[in-house]
Amino acid sequence: MKYLLPLLWLGSFFITESRAVSISGGNDHTLYLCADSSVWASGSNAHKELGICCISETWKPLPVLGLPGKFVAVSAGLFFSMALDENGKVWTWGSNQSGQLGNCSTILNDTCRPQQVISNIQMIATGDHHAMALDSSGQVYVWGNNQYGQVGNGTWGNISNKPYLVDTLPPVKAIAGGRFHSLAVTAT
Repeated sequence: MKYLLPLLWLGSFFITESRAVSISGGNDHTLYLCADSSVWASGSNAHKELGICCISETWKPLPVLGLPGKFVAVSAGLFFSMALDENGKVWTWGSNQSGQLGNCSTILNDTCRPQQVISNIQMIATGDHHAMALDSSGQVYVWGNNQYGQVGNGTWGNISNKPYLVDTLPPVKAIAGGRFHSLAVTAT
């Protein structure tokens, strides 16, 4: 009896309209960037991280609703999702319990509707409850949970509900988010 690996099965069997070219895994959900530049999602939707308002979960990838245009990157946080479109705009949806959607809202509710957060961005990354964006000039923006200083604003234990420019870094060429930390590779 032959068994298919779940990753290969999800990536090539369910997404029949366009094959996945990139994936990102959150706590209980997965984002798929497809060859046609669309964004799909599967898994738990307990915090609306799939971008679909009317379901609690799906193991069959479905297109994220409300994302305009073509996309070049996806990143899944613990209970939230982020996508970067071809024009450098960052879109977020899902849990906002720590301000990780970056929408400047003081109401920290979940949302299934993608919201545009910041523009002129070339790379995105997520941690558990924080998000990062790298702009075309090498500047880094971080927002969300700052329990351990991961936003990089010199404080700890608070929430940043809007993108914060980390102006103490030299130009950066790559970023990554960990559970409670942020990473940057400098250009020089």
